[in-house]
Amino acid sequence: MRPTPAGFAAVSGEVKMAWVIDPNSLPAKHPEEMNSADIPPAARITGVLLYQ
Repeated sequence: MRPTPAGFAAVSGEVKMAWVIDPNSLPAKHPEEMNSADIPPAARITGVLLYQ
């Protein structure tokens, strides 16, 4: 998880995409301390970011 202007996002450098996650659907752990395994499968995605 990384902070972005749109909120905290799960980032994939491999496909150069980030998924902005609704913080209310995440565990109580601070988003910057999470890894991809901590994000629940039912986490609500509120946006998608593409980058180069």
